[in-house]
Amino acid sequence: MSWFQRLFDYSVPWVEDLNKQKEFNLHNLNIFQSGKLTDASIELSDFLEAQNLFRLGFFGYFIVLPFLLNIPILRGFLLKLGYKKPDIGFILVLIFVLALSFTATILCPSFVKRAMAETREMLYAYFIMAYVIIYIWPDDKIHPTG
Repeated sequence: MSWFQRLFDYSVPWVEDLNKQKEFNLHNLNIFQSGKLTDASIELSDFLEAQNLFRLGFFGYFIVLPFLLNIPILRGFLLKLGYKKPDIGFILVLIFVLALSFTATILCPSFVKRAMAETREMLYAYFIMAYVIIYIWPDDKIHPTG
């Protein structure tokens, strides 16, 4: 929804002029869009694209960190930081839904690919919201006791 820009029909031209999709958001700013990852030559700077940095953080947090909890020294460090490990069911659903999304993107015609990318952004937001509701909010705030 680009910070409700489409809903309330407002414009911030100085941001939109710097944005790949001409919208009011940060992740599509031209400085974060290399577009080279689909080319044959990939450089390290291509991974600094906003979408790729987000994906690294997202998959690191939800897939890599739960496995790192099995290493005792890292477990203590992560728990001290307050990391809340999602259960295996949450992780499996996340992997299944996103793998299905990436597979559909590969198999779909080019005119559908952008819609699939936008749908995947919504899925990322959904999983982050579900994680926060399930694992971060304390139970007493969700279900207050007398």
